Amino acid sequence: MKVLPAYSEYVNHCDLIPGDFRTKFPSAAEDIQEAGNCIAVDCGTAAVFHLMRGVEWGMRALSVDLGVLDVPRKKATIPIEFAEWERILARMTPAVNAIIDALPPGATKQELQEFYFPLLFDIRGFQQAFRNHVMHTRQSYSQKTADGVLDYVRRFFILLSTRVSE
Repeated sequence: MKVLPAYSEYVNHCDLIPGDFRTKFPSAAEDIQEAGNCIAVDCGTAAVFHLMRGVEWGMRALSVDLGVLDVPRKKATIPIEFAEWERILARMTPAVNAIIDALPPGATKQELQEFYFPLLFDIRGFQQAFRNHVMHTRQSYSQKTADGVLDYVRRFFILLSTRVSE
């Protein structure tokens, strides 16, 4: 495989997401770096796969921050690291709503709305637009599309890192 010059800076680049991403989300860092390597050699589908793994690490960190450590399943609960995204989201949304609803109108409430609601929206978007399709072999992705998904993931982690870390 050949690295295209336009993507040469992606090869083994450990800072594709700026700021203190690697420090705050060390579990996701390897997948994001691998996504960059995949984009560099025109393996877009593999890149999207790694990007969705990275997002899952971020989703888990947000879940822990919200106190969502497990999800119900039949007569028991299972830890979030073994749970489906849909079940995790089903627990995260009420947790966020409880935090927001407990606050009086004002700057703090607005700040938390501007933090949590875009993240929940992004996670749902990742799940419906990319994660389910790449995991269930319904879609292949070009280098250009994968690079666009990287931008989306970058935005997600930049916002998430303002309040959450692993």
